[in-house]
Amino acid sequence: MPESDDKLKAVFRNLYAEWITALQQKRYEWFEEHIAEDFSASTHPYPGVTMNKSLFIQGEKLIESVKGRTLEVHVHSIEGITVTLWFAFLEEEKLSRSDSFKIFGAQFPSSEALNDLVRNKTMAYADSWRNEDGVWRCFNHHMIGPAN
Repeated sequence: MPESDDKLKAVFRNLYAEWITALQQKRYEWFEEHIAEDFSASTHPYPGVTMNKSLFIQGEKLIESVKGRTLEVHVHSIEGITVTLWFAFLEEEKLSRSDSFKIFGAQFPSSEALNDLVRNKTMAYADSWRNEDGVWRCFNHHMIGPAN
């Protein structure tokens, strides 16, 4: 991997550490800054679940607590788009038990199902990013699911 790729990998390891810290500290302004206006998100194994920026941030706000760490980040950049594969170990992600999940649609799983899906698992995510005026913004986020 050339030195510039190593630097880019370090940038994204840092961004994902900030992502986890923002969830832990409930600093949702981090997401306002780093999630692009044309953002879309999807999940596996829940086909049909999609979110725009507003819904995604509302979902992040339903996370009561998270204990996790980045294991690996793979980065490839070409013509202004950077694609990452992010592997994170989630010891715990506790979601609110509320009717708030209804805003995501009928396909969205319960908080208990999501908690069970990620607890003590290595989760895999695929993301697409753009650097806009020196700020990295994610415009597509896909939860691939448990890697183990």
